[in-house]
Amino acid sequence: MTRLKALELVGFKSFADRTRFEFPEGITVVVGPNGSGKSNVVDAIKWVLGEQSVRNLRGKEMADVIFAGSVSRRPMNMAETSLIFDNSAGKLPLDSAEVSITRRVYRSGESEYLVNGETARLRDIRELFSGTGAATEAYSVIEQGRVDALLVASGKDRRGIFEEAAGITRFKVRRTEAMRRLEHTEQHRQRLADIVGEVAARLETVRNQASRARRWRDMQDRLRSLRLFTASRDVAGVDAELHDLTDSLESLRLTLDVSRSTAEQAASRIASLVADEHRLATSFESVHLSLLNCNQRTSAAVATLEQLRVRHAELTETIHRKGVQSLRISITEKESERLLLQSRSSLSMIERDGTALIEKLQILEDSVADSRQQTAQAHHRLEAAKSNIETSHEVFSRAQRDHERATILEEKAQDESTRLRLVAETIDGKLVGVMQAKAAAEGNVSALEIRYEASASSIETLEARENELAERLVKRTQDLTELKRELDSLLARKLLLEELEQRREGISNASRELLARNATLATMPCLLGLVADLLVADITIAPLVDLSLGESSSKLLVRSLDELFVWLESNEAASILTCGGAIGFIAVDRIPEPSHVDLSTFPGIVGRLDRLLSGNESTQRACQALLSNTWVVESLACIRHLPQEFRCGLTFVSTHGEIVRDNGILDVANHSNTSGQAAGLVTRISELRSLEARQLLLSEHVSQENDAVESIERTLRLTRDAIRIEAKRRQADAAELAASQTRLDRIETEERLLRDSFDVAGIQVAEALASTRLHAQRTQESASRLEESKHSHALANISLQQALSLIAMIERDGHNIVEDSNRLRINIATGQGQIAQARDLVTQRESECLGIRQQAVCIQHEVKLTEASLEKCELEMLLLGALIAEVILLRDTATQERNSLGSERSSVVLEKEQLTTQRDAERSRVEAIAADIHRVDLKCGEVQHRRTSIVERIQEDYHVNMNDLDQKLELGALAEDPDLADRERVDTTIEELKRKLASIGSVNLDALAEAEALEERHAKLDAQFADLTGAKNAIEQLLEKLDTESRRLLGETIETVRVHFRELFERLFGGGQADIVLDPDLDLLETTVEIVARPPGKEPRSISLLSGGEKTMTCVALLLAVFKSRPSPFCVLDEVDAALDEANVDRFTAVLRDFLSATQFIIVTHSKKTMSSATTLYGVTMEESGVSKRVSVRFDQRTDSSHSKAA
Repeated sequence: MTRLKALELVGFKSFADRTRFEFPEGITVVVGPNGSGKSNVVDAIKWVLGEQSVRNLRGKEMADVIFAGSVSRRPMNMAETSLIFDNSAGKLPLDSAEVSITRRVYRSGESEYLVNGETARLRDIRELFSGTGAATEAYSVIEQGRVDALLVASGKDRRGIFEEAAGITRFKVRRTEAMRRLEHTEQHRQRLADIVGEVAARLETVRNQASRARRWRDMQDRLRSLRLFTASRDVAGVDAELHDLTDSLESLRLTLDVSRSTAEQAASRIASLVADEHRLATSFESVHLSLLNCNQRTSAAVATLEQLRVRHAELTETIHRKGVQSLRISITEKESERLLLQSRSSLSMIERDGTALIEKLQILEDSVADSRQQTAQAHHRLEAAKSNIETSHEVFSRAQRDHERATILEEKAQDESTRLRLVAETIDGKLVGVMQAKAAAEGNVSALEIRYEASASSIETLEARENELAERLVKRTQDLTELKRELDSLLARKLLLEELEQRREGISNASRELLARNATLATMPCLLGLVADLLVADITIAPLVDLSLGESSSKLLVRSLDELFVWLESNEAASILTCGGAIGFIAVDRIPEPSHVDLSTFPGIVGRLDRLLSGNESTQRACQALLSNTWVVESLACIRHLPQEFRCGLTFVSTHGEIVRDNGILDVANHSNTSGQAAGLVTRISELRSLEARQLLLSEHVSQENDAVESIERTLRLTRDAIRIEAKRRQADAAELAASQTRLDRIETEERLLRDSFDVAGIQVAEALASTRLHAQRTQESASRLEESKHSHALANISLQQALSLIAMIERDGHNIVEDSNRLRINIATGQGQIAQARDLVTQRESECLGIRQQAVCIQHEVKLTEASLEKCELEMLLLGALIAEVILLRDTATQERNSLGSERSSVVLEKEQLTTQRDAERSRVEAIAADIHRVDLKCGEVQHRRTSIVERIQEDYHVNMNDLDQKLELGALAEDPDLADRERVDTTIEELKRKLASIGSVNLDALAEAEALEERHAKLDAQFADLTGAKNAIEQLLEKLDTESRRLLGETIETVRVHFRELFERLFGGGQADIVLDPDLDLLETTVEIVARPPGKEPRSISLLSGGEKTMTCVALLLAVFKSRPSPFCVLDEVDAALDEANVDRFTAVLRDFLSATQFIIVTHSKKTMSSATTLYGVTMEESGVSKRVSVRFDQRTDSSHSKAA
């Protein structure tokens, strides 16, 4: 047996720390106060098994299962839960003795499943537990409110438990996948059928286009060969002309090179002379600059000499001024020494006065010491008085505090009494509000039940409407597909006929040419047109017209034979007749008069053939001329009944394609199986007109069907949206109904609690009144003690005041002495300040004397420096005089050198002008030769352009390179053809081919490859269609097999559960009857499951009418019956015993013990009776706010004793 071994939680809801719940064999009970997190254990088991509904996990989003933090802890970023199973029996399809299923979710939204530590899918988890009873939607987890939800659920929803017990949920998954595959296969099959039809129609069209493309390609290849041959001849002629021009161009270029060489030599000599001229000019400029430099140096030296003379005068003046300043400083120095002596005398006097003041201060300080000793004695007496007053004050304060405390306690007792009275009144008001809310909740539950039933009826109506629209949509879509297929086939046929009509298949080339020219140039005025074009016949009559006319339908109709003879003698007729083929003419004026015999009254006669055609006046005249002697009969047997005189000169044609001509010739044909090319001209044209009319009609029908399909699809989408909205509304109503019922239960509980609180509040008010009276008595006693302490405190205050007066007198005398000493200190400080000022003045006078002496020394030093500068200035004046004489000598030498360079430069310029004239003459000759070369070069360019045009035109038209060696060999082979010797004949053949290609019109060369591709594709599509048909049949057989097996298993399971349900119901209730009822009108896989119960002493009734305890016991009996038929490895019961009394709890736990051999039970409860039946007891508490903690106890059943241990 597969056994649930343990549950581990990390960060899941309130379980912040890693917590492990061990599940040994037997009954495990989880208890704890409300809000402690014990139901989170049930949520964790559901969550790890794949629960996807956030509402079922009591949250708003999946991240709500992650620990959200508390006062002392931060939120976590990940929640993880693991279920560990003992797989030693090998019931789970994994090669492991222990199987661990783990689910994680991160706050970022990512999640993952693990099986034995390896990543897995949710689908893998569900398949692992499918059919074991431990799946998410199975019966292994019965949580709070699930009992009522199971009982009030619809019969279809209740059937899911039996399907899980029967183990057919995996079949349902396979059936859903098979139905989806079947739907996809059928869609692909229908789409492939449409494609096969389209490809077949396209293939027929492309085959005709390919035939036309082959003819066009043959003519194009011939045209290509001829054009390549003529182009090679033209290129050879152009190459010869280009060779002559190239020789002439080479001769001119040799002459040009000689002239350029002469001009370049002259230019080289000129460049040399220019260089010499530049060198001489540079030297001339250098000498000229030297001369200017000498002049500038002379001017600068003279100016500097003048500046030195001014400087000499300034230095002499400075020496005189410094002598006067030195005299003044000596006078100032003597005055400063006199003032210094006066300051030193004042300093000695001030120091003597300061010594006398310090002696007086010493006497006053001795008096201050005596005053302080007297003050200390007075303070000693003051401290004794203070001690007495502190003792009395402490007694007074203690009495005052006792009195205040008694007063406060009395006030608090009064406030508490008032508060309790207000609490009682508030509870009374809340009790009234709760009773009103209870009445409103009961009304809301009734309204929601009515709305829930109405929503179910609305959904059934909408589903019926959806089925009707879906059937209509399928039918309309099939009709639209048929219309499109018919339209595509019609377009292909029409395209074929239009191509045949455009090519004028069935008439000669000469006739086509004549019709084409007459349509554009009116070259033959007497021509009325092609006989087939002039006859407007119905599609059913056209084959008979073709049969009657024979080859006449391809002849041309003219007004008169004389006009025809005139035209035949023209040059136009001669050129047209050379196009190939014969031209047949029918002259209207030479057709004999029609017979006036009327056979319409004879039986089997359909009518005269010309009267069965339609058209304008000219058309009717042509019809009468050609077909007035032809009668249409139902069969040839009708002719035998006609008189012999009516048969002469007439032609009879039957509707079956048999014709008897007036000369006795009988032709038999079947005109019903003619293709476009094999049919007659009249039939082809009539069919083309009929197809055009039919195309318009089909296009209109396709458009209408498209609009109808879109309209139905829109309505179907709206209906499905309405169904989804109504289903969501119904689901919301069911959830709201359950919430309202829960709310009503909560209100009833709140009402009971409020009534209990009101009774407790009354007792507390009475106790508060008694406490108030006791505290009032204690307040009076403390008031009397307070008065006694006040009198003692007053006597102590008098003694304290006397001590304070004595201390004040002593301190006043001491204060006067201190003031006298302070004044002396001030005078001493003032004297010391005067001494410091006198000393500063002496220091200042000394500094001034020192500064004056230093200033005198500086002036003497400056005088010496000025005298040295004066000597230096005189020396510089002498040196400048010598420099001026030297520069004047250099200036004279530079003037002579400049004159010599000027003469040499003039001779160089004269030679340069002569060579320039020679160079210009040679350049003129070069330009003339270059002009001749340019003219010849342009002519070469023209010839080369002609050659390039020929090559590029061939390259552009045929992608052939005329310069390629292989291509030249191919053209050489063409030149050996004797038919290509005559160039004029070749050009005529090229023009004829171009005209024929133009008359063919546009062709589809891709049709050649497309035809082969379509043949191959059509074969592949046929094979695919056969494969899809076989796959569809295989899926249908699989669905039938799954349904048969599911019905068998479900039927057997329901019967087994029914037997167990009856037994367990009687055992739990101590009697009574119960049964499971199925709807006989529905298929077993679609049936509804209803529960009928009759507790002992009551009539049979629906389970919705049972009491809360009876509902719980009935649901437990049903679930245990399912367990007995197909045991689940574990079962989680979350407070399902809340509505049971102690007697029912005993029976409930007794029944559970019978299942312990095959199933583990994990029960969340508040019932002590249920706790007493536990093998292992877990407590969930919140010692830390917001964080759940596990406490476990394991009970070993022994005689008269129990042993417990803390986990």
